[in-house]
Amino acid sequence: MERSGGPAGCAALRHLWADRGAEGPYHSPGGGIVSVVVTRDGGRVSPVLPDENTGFGWLLHHQGQSVHYATTHGGYAIVTLPELDDRDGAILDKRAAWLLEREGPAVGDFVDFPGEVRRISHVWDFGGGDPVTVQTSTLGGISSGRYYLGDGYLSFSGGLRPAIAADLLTDADKLRAGSVWFFHHGYAAAHNGVDTAASFRVWSCAEVAP
Repeated sequence: MERSGGPAGCAALRHLWADRGAEGPYHSPGGGIVSVVVTRDGGRVSPVLPDENTGFGWLLHHQGQSVHYATTHGGYAIVTLPELDDRDGAILDKRAAWLLEREGPAVGDFVDFPGEVRRISHVWDFGGGDPVTVQTSTLGGISSGRYYLGDGYLSFSGGLRPAIAADLLTDADKLRAGSVWFFHHGYAAAHNGVDTAASFRVWSCAEVAP
């Protein structure tokens, strides 16, 4: 996906890239896709799943009791996520445009290492002439973490790999769709997040991923 005009958010929704992993379908504004997650004691324990039946299948596979016992006595629940609608699409386009205004390697950007693709999960920049370093995270599934797209910031929650010098990264001059989430209609509440995608820069590194 080379750089082009148009909204950085909705353009990315038309591309499903390798980092999708087990995260389930991305939503397009007005697309009518309804997704679910499995929770336990109110906390999310599954990736985004396409429908309730898949949620029951995931639950049956990942715990040792019946679905009935798990949901009645084990604290598990199948929670329907809000659909990404036109109002969310407008929020996405505004926030996604900011992503491409950032300078240098940034959180959420992709790094193509030899034989492996990762995403940047933290940037260390202390100023004062100290070298800038970045930490990366692996792709695919809930264990790889999630990227929250706020208004003017992107934050990562998940596991981080050791840091490398940012000057080892070369701009590949292309964009790639990466998963993000934000709160439905901007309202922060439990189970009110929408999972989608936005365009991110791609960097290349000749060093083996740490």
